[in-house]
Amino acid sequence: MPTEGTDVRYYGYQCNATAGACDASTGTGFSKMWGGLWAESGSAGTTPVTSGPTNGNTFEWYIRSFGAGNGSGGANSPTATSAVTIAIPSVITGLTASNSSSQLSGCGPGCVYLSWNKETYPSSSVYYDAYYCDTKNSSCNTASEFTPMAWTSATSEIISGLTAGNVYKFYVTAGNTAGWSGPSTEVSIAASS
Repeated sequence: MPTEGTDVRYYGYQCNATAGACDASTGTGFSKMWGGLWAESGSAGTTPVTSGPTNGNTFEWYIRSFGAGNGSGGANSPTATSAVTIAIPSVITGLTASNSSSQLSGCGPGCVYLSWNKETYPSSSVYYDAYYCDTKNSSCNTASEFTPMAWTSATSEIISGLTAGNVYKFYVTAGNTAGWSGPSTEVSIAASS
């Protein structure tokens, strides 16, 4: 059996107890969450970040240690159980728009560069969706008048295919497995000519 120290690797396992039976003694329902983590200076205090938990479901987790080279394994740790609550991201702040050729990377006419602040929710699984509305052809007063772009995990996007010289309104939302935030403050700018 491995001993505490740098010759030990730890693996985390998780099971969605809401979706089915979990039995840590046999591993039933559990799947490995991440590649092994080496203990540092005899400490096993590394905390995993779970991936893909479903909002509102109850999960069980356990840790198991293995010797160097994935040798014989130690006993499973006691399981920890918790309902997963994922918050909807906050409303995005700092939305800016530009039609400067220096930010459009050769996009040409009919383009706008948008950038915004990163959502502060502690998750790598936040996506952003930019929406636009042509003020020449619409009042742009209701959400149904805005067209969504493809989701992105980046905090900037070049919107192309707009009518050169027309003024557009833009807003951005942030989303995760719990849902989507409300819209950011709108910005207006003419598409590049």
